[in-house]
Formats: sequence, structure tokens, C-alpha cells
Amino acid sequence: MPEELGSPDPGSLLHGFFTAVVWNLFAFAGAVALIAIYIGIPIVAGFGLVQFAWLIPLRNRCVLEGRTEDAKGVMVAAGITVLLSAGCWSVAFWR
Repeated sequence: MPEELGSPDPGSLLHGFFTAVVWNLFAFAGAVALIAIYIGIPIVAGFGLVQFAWLIPLRNRCVLEGRTEDAKGVMVAAGITVLLSAGCWSVAFWR
């Protein structure tokens, strides 16, 4: 009988979380840099939702590679970013 191969590495929740945080930081910095030519304004304004354009493919890639814990970390980071963005917008509109 062939030996059972080890299960694929499920990754780490923190690795996925910090990967998503780095992606978000680079995207936000790029959007801020593009404000000068008016392209970055909608990206910064809707960052909580726009982030899913790059985080969903990142999560799907993690799942396809069997790194389920990394995928969870990506979604945790996305959820925190959405909540922070909503909190900032609520403060801005209620003043």
C-alpha cells in the first residue's frame, strides 16, 4: 500500500490576515496617490467595498491551494476593514 501523503498545509490565520493588510495598505497608498488626478477619490471613498476586488481573488486562490486558514485570515481582515470604514463614514456624516 502506498504511504499516505501528509495533508496540505492549511496555512495560518495570521498569515492570511497580514497578507490582506499589506494588500490593503498598498492599494490605499496607491489610491491616495491617484487623488491628484481625481481617480483615487472614489477608491478612497468606497474603500471598504472596493477592497473586495482584490481580496476575493486572493481568498479564492488560498482555498484552491488548500490554505483554508489563510483564506479565513483574509476574510477577517476584510471584515475589519469594512467595519472601520463604516465607522469612519458614520462619524463623518453624523457631525
